[in-house]
Amino acid sequence: MLWSSNFFVKQPCSYETPWHQDQNNGGPSVLEPPLNTSIWMALDDCLIENSCIKFVAGSHLTTVNHEPPSDGHYFGLADTSSFDLDSAINMELCKGEFVIFIDRVLDAAEPYTSDKRHAGIAMRFTTPFVKILRPVKGMIVSGEDRFGFNDIVTPPSVS
Repeated sequence: MLWSSNFFVKQPCSYETPWHQDQNNGGPSVLEPPLNTSIWMALDDCLIENSCIKFVAGSHLTTVNHEPPSDGHYFGLADTSSFDLDSAINMELCKGEFVIFIDRVLDAAEPYTSDKRHAGIAMRFTTPFVKILRPVKGMIVSGEDRFGFNDIVTPPSVS
């Protein structure tokens, strides 16, 4: 079930994306139980020189505390004291490529200094037995909803 999607567009001189876990970014959980898989697809080439996403291997094994978002940031600031951030893996993506990850992976992006736009779309998926704690409607993309916990919209038809 698709329950959220949003565009991330970074223009020259944009803020960095601080270290965070999507599951715990400074606010209450929006899923019960907190079970989410994200697909981040590049709409432009997202390379090291234009601030690609980076991940910390093994960070999905624990949930870390976060400070609430501030100063125009979308995500809260994670407590990274128990991680070696120098070992972070840059996830370079060419336009149309994507990465799939769970919401407990610690990720970030450097301050944006390139003169090229960097854009992507994040799509968030869960299963119908998870209750969405936001006033949004889910869309079943495969299978069926046998639980009835969420408002569901009909996917667009393909002609």
